[in-house]
Amino acid sequence: MDIFDEEQVLWAIATRMQANRDVFIVDEAMGTLLDPSATDAITAKMGIDATKPLNDFASTLSIEPGAVERARSLMKKLAG
Repeated sequence: MDIFDEEQVLWAIATRMQANRDVFIVDEAMGTLLDPSATDAITAKMGIDATKPLNDFASTLSIEPGAVERARSLMKKLAG
């Protein structure tokens, strides 16, 4: 995965991350004086672990075109 490719990063977050176990917060971290929400440049930082597990986890997933069309059709019916 290319960490400089926004599409790949967002895909990894959407498919490899569970918020209850893969998001972490660091309290009282050094920030910047330009941050108006910080107190004396002390703030909180958030990290997201969207790395691929070491087990038999697929590198990418794909959906058959027919299944995509069926899903789109159902979504249109629900929205309509």
